[in-house]
Amino acid sequence: MGDKLVYFNARGRAEVSRMLFIVAGVEFEDYRFDRENWPTLKTQFTYGQVPILEVDGVRVAQSQAIERFLARRLGLRGLSDIDAPLIEGDAEEVIDIAQALHESHSGRRG
Repeated sequence: MGDKLVYFNARGRAEVSRMLFIVAGVEFEDYRFDRENWPTLKTQFTYGQVPILEVDGVRVAQSQAIERFLARRLGLRGLSDIDAPLIEGDAEEVIDIAQALHESHSGRRG
């Protein structure tokens, strides 16, 4: 496939995309960089953010857009039309839970 996933040397917002590749048994380039390099790299990325998925020379930005793209491309959106929104709903709930955990650890609230 030749896809390249670009993110910090951490799990974070790229981890679901990594898992999708692994579950599908598809090889990809897992390009990770250290946070101290971020200030010089930031201007190279769409919206100045990561993760970025590079596919056939195109850069796809935003973690959820990448995840939906990969799920569709890798055949992981379910067996019927109704499976896809049910799966995506579950994924959105996981994001809500992760955000709540992050806020509880950082002392911030919604």
